[in-house]
Amino acid sequence: MRIGSGPEVPRPIGNRPPRLAFLRPIDDIPPPAGFPCRHSRRPTLTMNRDIAGGRNDEALLAEARRVLGKFALVKPSISAGGVAAALQTASGRIYTGICLDLACGIGFCAEHSAVAEMLKARETEIRRIVAIDADGVLAPCGRCRELIVQVDRRNLDCEVILPGGTSSTMADLLPRAWLEPLFARE
Repeated sequence: MRIGSGPEVPRPIGNRPPRLAFLRPIDDIPPPAGFPCRHSRRPTLTMNRDIAGGRNDEALLAEARRVLGKFALVKPSISAGGVAAALQTASGRIYTGICLDLACGIGFCAEHSAVAEMLKARETEIRRIVAIDADGVLAPCGRCRELIVQVDRRNLDCEVILPGGTSSTMADLLPRAWLEPLFARE
């Protein structure tokens, strides 16, 4: 056959799956090796809702469960949705987020996603927060704790729902926060 004769036949590039095939739900994708945060496995499918006053851990957990569900992105080891977070602000609104597990540690935690959603609504004070994966409640990593406190110093008083049905304040989980001396000067 001579070059340039006959119709052009498209050829697949490598083993690339059909377009959008990477959006399928998957169950057991391991996190990328060496990822610094054990629960940073979700993107930002977020929503915000109001919960009528008072403390209701089940309602907060239900909101996190709504967005929980791991799915592959460009390949199975790069995923989103393995961890979800929900936070309630001082105004009573609830914001949710999911984590992204990406290559090279550039992903982010579900708490970061929920905080970003909260900030879009120009709120900063968190009353309560929880993160979950398929196995249950997770404690926030150090990076998440720092982020929450740096958004608003009142978040040191935020209640963090922990595994085993317990809770703690952010101040207890982040003792001697490096910003506390700066807060005292203001």
